[in-house]
Amino acid sequence: MIRRTGLQKLSIIPSGPPPENPSELLGSKIMTGMIDEVTNRYPDRFILLDSPPMQAASETAVLAKHVDGVVLVVRWGGADKEHVKQLVDTIGRDKIIGIVFNAYEENVLGARFHKKGYYGYYSKGYAK
Repeated sequence: MIRRTGLQKLSIIPSGPPPENPSELLGSKIMTGMIDEVTNRYPDRFILLDSPPMQAASETAVLAKHVDGVVLVVRWGGADKEHVKQLVDTIGRDKIIGIVFNAYEENVLGARFHKKGYYGYYSKGYAK
């Protein structure tokens, strides 16, 4: 099941075709055993599990119960603040280790007008 990639210490387990009952599969003892197996086999690595958005698939909530931490991926300007809060409450604040905002758009003219440049808005929090 585990496939090597061209990068050292990066392997993948492809999902294959979607099963008829993904929540049952991900909540099964077999899945728990597989997660335990790869975690114990590779203690020097991070095990990343990708899942669909929680609002789109119930299996994401099931999968979140089997992991140590969750990185939320939130579409910049597209996710409703209340949905994100509800997601945090559902997963549990203690499990969330970070948030990644994707699809951020800023055009070059806007960046120059605000004199931020590409990384300018990141550095605001580090000033002083």
